[in-house]
Amino acid sequence: MKEEITNNKRCAYSEGRGKNSGRIVLHADLNNFFASVECFESGDPEMWEKPVAVCGDSEMRHGIVLAKNEKAKFFGVKTGETILEAKKKCPRLITVKARHELYMRYARAARKIYLRYSDRVEPFGMDEAWIELTGCPGIRTIEDGRKTADEIREKIKNELGITVSVGVSDNKVFAKLGSDYKKPDATTVFSPAEYDSVISKIPVSEVLYVGKNTAARLKSFGITTIGQTAKQNPYLLKSILGKNGINIYHYCRGEDDSQVDVFGSHAEAKSMGNSTTPPKDIENFYEAKLILSSICDTVCSRLRAEKLKCRAIRINFRDTSLHSFERQTVLGFSTSCARDLLNFSCRLLSDSVDLSSTPLRSIGVCAIDLLPAAGTAVQMSLFSENDGRKDVIDSTVDELRRRYGFSKISNALALCDSKKLGYIERGYEVFTSGR
Repeated sequence: MKEEITNNKRCAYSEGRGKNSGRIVLHADLNNFFASVECFESGDPEMWEKPVAVCGDSEMRHGIVLAKNEKAKFFGVKTGETILEAKKKCPRLITVKARHELYMRYARAARKIYLRYSDRVEPFGMDEAWIELTGCPGIRTIEDGRKTADEIREKIKNELGITVSVGVSDNKVFAKLGSDYKKPDATTVFSPAEYDSVISKIPVSEVLYVGKNTAARLKSFGITTIGQTAKQNPYLLKSILGKNGINIYHYCRGEDDSQVDVFGSHAEAKSMGNSTTPPKDIENFYEAKLILSSICDTVCSRLRAEKLKCRAIRINFRDTSLHSFERQTVLGFSTSCARDLLNFSCRLLSDSVDLSSTPLRSIGVCAIDLLPAAGTAVQMSLFSENDGRKDVIDSTVDELRRRYGFSKISNALALCDSKKLGYIERGYEVFTSGR
């Protein structure tokens, strides 16, 4: 979305015309995704009528609500609260341990359905995606978009056993606004014809990229709805929110012209990281090194899968009082080798934290300053190790994991005391979006 200020009534939604006239964009949002999958997989029709929450592993200190169904929402159960808090609100709440590989399988199946209609399918997290229908055979009007959205809803229901809400518009922001407007299992069209009667009255906090702090800042100036935001002087919004104020001004006027990416293409990654909260606090350097070894292994596997290397790293800490802080350093060379990241991570750790007095609750490593691996100059060693050997070893490990699974081969350090490592997500899929 361009940041320049335009104020052209010829393309204003409030005047019944859209900047993207003729364009047809859908946004599909799988309803209560994790919980819906669990209800369907249970094979028990009655489970759909009970309050259900998908939760992390309480034994691994991840005992929070990750997702919930409509029945649980009725009792006030919220994502992010502890299982204990949720059960105080809803004593009969059914809690299910999260199964991320299962949800990924359903997400892929949903995308395959979307791809029957267009090759321009842009995932927005695991359970959401934009679908560009502009120029597709048989698609000419917004009504054609509505019919296609209804077809997609039926196919998701019949083939996957869950439901999806779909927004239809001429831009990505209002398409997502539509999918959020009516749930579950609904199609909502947000074209210029609906602006005055519906869209303009929706709280601005519902607009994509408008977070709680932004909404609160606007409210302090008496600006609470999309219509009010669209009528403001754009320079006022810029003075309140900086350059993001200009973007929000255009979004509220239906002037988002960002494109839907072809499936499989994505913006260049700026960083790649992983973190974990182990079952017990990290109280000494040995425990920290065990965990860092596993994290660096996962991060570097992801780098190599994306054909990237990093030239700097950032390490994130959270102590037992939940205070968070981070440190970073430049490597002096580019790498996707876990041993390199581990060496620098351990150095940052020892320089930053005295674990005997400041135990850590969680720790993470992020590879930053990324660049393509192909054509990248390699820093060769004059001593016993050389980077050519390391690359051969890494590529062999990647191939073994691809064929037999990530957990089939590990760093020997990780085998010393695997119970201290805690839960670190092994399976991964990189989703990119405009967020």
